[in-house]
Amino acid sequence: MLTVLSLEPVWRGLLILALGGLVFPVTGVYILRMNLLPIRFMMMHSVMLGGALALATSCDSFLTVSLVNLVFVFLLIWSSRRSGIEIGRLSMFFMILAVAGAGILMYRFHIPAMDTMNILWGSPFAAIWTDALVLTALGLVIVSYQLVFSAHITALFFDPDIAFTSGVSEKTHTYAIVFIAAVSVAAAIRLMGALLMDGLILIPAILAAARAKSIRGMFIRASAYGFMFSIAGSLASIAVDIPVSAGIASLSALWFVAFIIVKGKK
Repeated sequence: MLTVLSLEPVWRGLLILALGGLVFPVTGVYILRMNLLPIRFMMMHSVMLGGALALATSCDSFLTVSLVNLVFVFLLIWSSRRSGIEIGRLSMFFMILAVAGAGILMYRFHIPAMDTMNILWGSPFAAIWTDALVLTALGLVIVSYQLVFSAHITALFFDPDIAFTSGVSEKTHTYAIVFIAAVSVAAAIRLMGALLMDGLILIPAILAAARAKSIRGMFIRASAYGFMFSIAGSLASIAVDIPVSAGIASLSALWFVAFIIVKGKK
C-alpha cells in the first residue's frame, strides 16, 4: 500500500480529494437548505450533454461541463421566475433537453456512447494540479462569501420571503449560491463521477443538518464529515483494491445507515 501511495498520481489525487472533502459538503448544505435538489439532478443529466459537446469540439471536458451546467442552471432559474413554474417541474424539461442534445451530438459526430458515459465515472488519479487550484479558489470564495454575508445567508435559509422583506437581495444570493453549486458539482464530477459525487456533497450535509445546532455548526460539521470520508474512504479503497469514488460513497452511505440505527435506538 505504501508503494501505491508513493506514486505521484495517487498522492496528488488523494490530496485533491481531501480538499474536495472540505469544500463539497458546504455546497451540499446550500443545496439542502435552498431546496435545490432538482437542480442537482438536472446537472447530472446536463453532464452528458457537456461530455458529448467536449468530445465533439475537442475541448476540455471539465470546462465544457462547467459551462453547460452554469448555462442550464441559470436558464432554469430564469425560466422559473419568468413563468412561475416550480423549479422541480421545470428541471424535468431541462433533463430531457440535455439528454436529447447529447444524443444528437453523439449521432452527428459519431461519438461512441461509452465515451460520453465515461464522464459519469470520475477518477481522482486523473486529477491535475489545476484541479487543486480550482478547489482552493472555490474554497476561498465560499469562506469569503460566508464571512461577508453570514446574516443574509442565515435569513435566506430561514425564509426567502422574510429575507426579502428584511432588505436581503434574495435574487442576488440565489444566483450566487447556484453558481457556487454548479462549479462544485462540475469539480466533484471530475473526482467522484456524476453518479457517486453525492457521497461527498449531500450525505455529509445531511448528517451535519441532523446534528448541528446552528447554521455555522452545520457548515463546520459537513466539512468535517466530508474530509473524514474522503481520507478514510480513499485509504480503504486502495487497501482492498476498489474504485476510490465507490469506496468513499460506500463509507459515507454506511455511516449514514449507522447514524439512523443509533438514532432510532435513542
